[in-house]
Amino acid sequence: MSADRLLELDFTGPDLPLARITLTATLRRTGLPGPVRDALAQAVLEAMANAVLHGGGAGRLTVGAADGEVRCEVVDAGPGPTAMVPAPESLAPEPRLPGARQKAANGRGHGLLIAEALTSRIEVHPGPGDRGTTVVLAASLRTAAPEPGSA
Repeated sequence: MSADRLLELDFTGPDLPLARITLTATLRRTGLPGPVRDALAQAVLEAMANAVLHGGGAGRLTVGAADGEVRCEVVDAGPGPTAMVPAPESLAPEPRLPGARQKAANGRGHGLLIAEALTSRIEVHPGPGDRGTTVVLAASLRTAAPEPGSA
């Protein structure tokens, strides 16, 4: 993460609603256009929820801006991605039945797939000794436009 840190936040499950507000306010200060900002915030919240559900119940969010992008890191201390990431073919959605909730073939949700679809870049790295996971999500500032009324 760059030296230009905009936010550092430790979180658990009950903190997620307030973390969303704090994250959105932080991303607003970066100059990202509304739709890009909202998509990045949703992607980061998906990664934070994964940290709570699969990464030991807690995590740390760091947001920074450097090299023409806003970069968000979500770090947890869970079992690590190698213990959880199924083979790519198992991530394909099963046929949807009317009224049924869609889940991945392994019985889990689509959190990281959603995050990937919403951001310019996503990286998933194991922690030392395959303990913990770092998810990096980024959005380009090159598409940023001033917010209405911010001039």
